[in-house]
Amino acid sequence: MKKILLLLLLISFNSYSQKGLSNDYDYSVSNPYEAIDGEKYFFNFNDEIIMVKRDKKNILIQKFSTDNPTELKHTEYNIDDLFPKNWVMEGVEQIDDVVYVFYSTYEGKETLNERLYAKKITFKEGVFEAGFDKQIISTNGKVANNLQSARASRFTFNYSFNGNDKFQIAKSNNRIVAKYRRVSKEIKDKNLEVLGMQVFDKDLEKIWENDFAMPYPDNQIKLLDYTMDDNANVYALIKKYDDGSKKDKKDKKDGTANYHMELFKFSEENKDPVITKIVVGDKFIEEVGVFKGPKGTMFCGGYFSDGERKSGVNGIFYFKINADGSLIEKKTFEISLDILNQYESNSTERKNNKKEDKDKADYRNLDLKRIFIQSDGTITFFGEEIYAKEVKSRNGSYYIYHNDDILVSQISSTGEMAWTVKIPKRQISGQTGYGISFSHFYKNENHYVVFLDNVKNIDLPKDEVPATHTEGQGGYLTAVKIDNKGDYSKGSILDLRNVKGNLELSNFDKEAIIADSENNFYIEFSKNKKEDVLVKVELK
Repeated sequence: MKKILLLLLLISFNSYSQKGLSNDYDYSVSNPYEAIDGEKYFFNFNDEIIMVKRDKKNILIQKFSTDNPTELKHTEYNIDDLFPKNWVMEGVEQIDDVVYVFYSTYEGKETLNERLYAKKITFKEGVFEAGFDKQIISTNGKVANNLQSARASRFTFNYSFNGNDKFQIAKSNNRIVAKYRRVSKEIKDKNLEVLGMQVFDKDLEKIWENDFAMPYPDNQIKLLDYTMDDNANVYALIKKYDDGSKKDKKDKKDGTANYHMELFKFSEENKDPVITKIVVGDKFIEEVGVFKGPKGTMFCGGYFSDGERKSGVNGIFYFKINADGSLIEKKTFEISLDILNQYESNSTERKNNKKEDKDKADYRNLDLKRIFIQSDGTITFFGEEIYAKEVKSRNGSYYIYHNDDILVSQISSTGEMAWTVKIPKRQISGQTGYGISFSHFYKNENHYVVFLDNVKNIDLPKDEVPATHTEGQGGYLTAVKIDNKGDYSKGSILDLRNVKGNLELSNFDKEAIIADSENNFYIEFSKNKKEDVLVKVELK
């Protein structure tokens, strides 16, 4: 590990001399408060923030005012006093001024009964409501862990996952959907996948429930993403493996994939899902998500390639989805080679230009991180170049994780490609990627992309390679403001090694950014091992 840290230090040794900060942002820092390591959830309502944090022994609820910012209330609970034995945390979701904490319990082999409960926190009180411990699901039969669905709901839901989850809890349109996988000897013998779904209103009263026997064996399908429409119907994107391997493969000769995508629509009225095969002409789908649009519309979109065996991402596609689950208004858009070559070295640019199709981009490591849809139907895609490199030494090998440039593409409300911009970034981590990548929010008709960066990249020309930021080595909190014409500006907000009050902060968490209803956002940092602070950033 010492050699890893030494390598990362050498890469970023001269990256962080103090430079001028942007006049477009101002910030203030709260008084320090007790730090807790573990799962963290952050919520905002009007002029208050609620944080729910959990470690092995305790659950902490913190209430903040957004004005200063100031910690108003700090309530700690012993887990053994709050939950029964063998409980499992299933998720935390906000609906209006209420935060629900969901957990499950298992009665045991005699009844094979799984139960899902919810506890309630109101913003007004900032504590668990006394006497509210509502059972919302009691299954007849055992439920399996959701290990195969770790990446589900990246785009459309505020969704939390851990390897012990039995119920996938998600929110859409102020409704809650709980999805779970049925388990029984008969199901196992037939190698079936049986999904249970239950939908609830904002008060956790049941709207509908159903069990769906999937038309394919469990070893042939993987859930990628799901969401809910205005009528409480649930849509799920499924990857169907034709060879039953559950591993993505391409034929060595013709590049044919061993899987295809299907859209499933689940409803109260039908025992079987309505299935629509997703095909983008002769294109090959690399990344895909399903999401709710305005006025009852649904959309499906993502990245495609040309299908060649070694091909990466070449462009963007989207469909509009009818009420019956069919796909209409199908469109594809190529990403230009000019965009690909921005902020790259001369050798990389020469390699890109050698391809037979001189105008076609080929992103080898582009991961679709977020899809954002505006009230008029404008769709914005956010992708990030992510990969890991193995480093070998005499003492073994280790990986360095890279999170590089961000690709932002917008499709207009009329269904045309409006613009694509590439935001230069080079980030590395010697651990698991915690503290790198980016966060996004939309405010005052502008997109904001926030991350830690090397200050040298503020005014970077498009023919230069970005300087590297290394996790744990300070960094400048940076915001990129993008308007709906695709014009963007980049500004440094603060230097983590030289914060107001003579502070040095650390532990950037991209999931811990909260935007309020005004012109501010908030982010928690570590002051030291025992104390955290909340930083309020004003968008001028």
